[in-house]
Amino acid sequence: MACYISTASPAMAAAAREDIHPATMAYIRHLVEVFRTTSFHDACYDQNYMGSDADIFRHRPGTTAVPDDVDAALDAIEEILRKGSPTLAADERLDILYNRTLQEETVGAVEDAVASMEAQVAGERDIVDAKKLRLKAVRAAVAEYRDGLAALMTPADGVEEQEATAAVMSLLERLDAAESEAAALAADVDGFDGLVEQLAAARERLVEEKARLDAIPVPVRRSPERRRHRLPRCRSIQQECSRAARIRSSVRCMSDLI
Repeated sequence: MACYISTASPAMAAAAREDIHPATMAYIRHLVEVFRTTSFHDACYDQNYMGSDADIFRHRPGTTAVPDDVDAALDAIEEILRKGSPTLAADERLDILYNRTLQEETVGAVEDAVASMEAQVAGERDIVDAKKLRLKAVRAAVAEYRDGLAALMTPADGVEEQEATAAVMSLLERLDAAESEAAALAADVDGFDGLVEQLAAARERLVEEKARLDAIPVPVRRSPERRRHRLPRCRSIQQECSRAARIRSSVRCMSDLI
């Protein structure tokens, strides 16, 4: 890009500045400062991936009375930055592919866990249903044994002490066995109910992980024809260097003005 102001005298540059609106001059100084402290790669990233607040062109004023070469420099900088960095775009595609691959693996792992728990629940459901029925019967027997013990503790006419003691001992043995069985059955039932809750939570997580996967863009697969004409990495770097050089040339034009 030609830069005519750089060959003009300081007096001519000063005269040119007098005709330019102060807001335009402030904007040009801002751009020069941005590229004094920011690399081309970082400027491309900020412009294209950091949202509207990072758009350095959103407040670009009119360029009336700006020398033609400076106006062209402003246009060139905006065009190049909006087009972006070739290597940055390639890196972004790799990041998307990497993140999507990781999320696909996460979804697959959760799907496997859900399938395993579903198989376990299906395999144990009939057994646990039978245990629930047995638990109900055993608890009823426990209540019956306790009532029987309470009745034996009340003295009854015509019942020998030895006979009463034997009856109490028999009931105590049956009560102890029933309570032990009830505790084991209850533990099995509670364990199954916990597994069902885990399955419900795993299904919810699967929905969430699939939503996260859907939120990640699907990398565009190049056709064989496009792959043949794809720029090699070295060409992308050369292209980026060329754009960075144009940026530097444009910034020099603006620097000569200010």
